[in-house]
Amino acid sequence: MKLSDLNFSNQILSLLKKDSINTLEDLLHKTEKELLQIKGFGKSSLNKLKEVLKQNNLKLGMDLHNSQLIDLSSELIHSKTEETIEIGRHEILIDHDEIEKLREKM
Repeated sequence: MKLSDLNFSNQILSLLKKDSINTLEDLLHKTEKELLQIKGFGKSSLNKLKEVLKQNNLKLGMDLHNSQLIDLSSELIHSKTEETIEIGRHEILIDHDEIEKLREKM
């Protein structure tokens, strides 16, 4: 799942991207200490990032399974008919019907 799918500010997204943190999986594997070592990423940025994660029932250090990523993507899609999600380093284009079919199989 792309970080841009969540409601992070452009500043936070830019700082994460500069540190090669491009997916939700990349981010969740980081610690607070590692994030604070990113140039320009301070306590305020960390608090804002943690708030967005909390709003999406996520937290740093969390290990997501594919089914959780599909559920998260489904919640974020809302009115979109198609969505590109990332699972690990793979991008997958899924429409609403496909998401429902995957849920039924799990």
